[in-house]
Amino acid sequence: MLLEGDHPKLGSSARTLGVRVPQDIEPDANGDVHLGPHGMSVAPSLRDLPVQWVPKRLRHLREGAIGPDTSKVWCHGEGKFEAAIVAPHLVLQPDRTDHGTVAPDATMQLAAYEAALAATRPDWAIDES
Repeated sequence: MLLEGDHPKLGSSARTLGVRVPQDIEPDANGDVHLGPHGMSVAPSLRDLPVQWVPKRLRHLREGAIGPDTSKVWCHGEGKFEAAIVAPHLVLQPDRTDHGTVAPDATMQLAAYEAALAATRPDWAIDES
């Protein structure tokens, strides 16, 4: 994700803290999003990220890294990469050993889900090891 100050930049692009609509999550006709396999994509480590999300400067850690060097690799928490509550109103839902999503923990308006993701901003730390 991109850096803004000391935290990840908020937004609705693939390189910001947030979700893309409808690529990452699709609200229903009422504007609600639901608990399920959709949300903000995450991986357990830098080595599990697709090469396009790892900055080129980190090729020594992730072979084939082609991401822009303006991006940073971030981590949130130190727990196991398993289904769990990760912040108020948010759950981690792994779908593979190397990928998961941070999803809403219940039906809520898209804006409430985006606000819950944004509220985690101070909790992210750069981890490029």
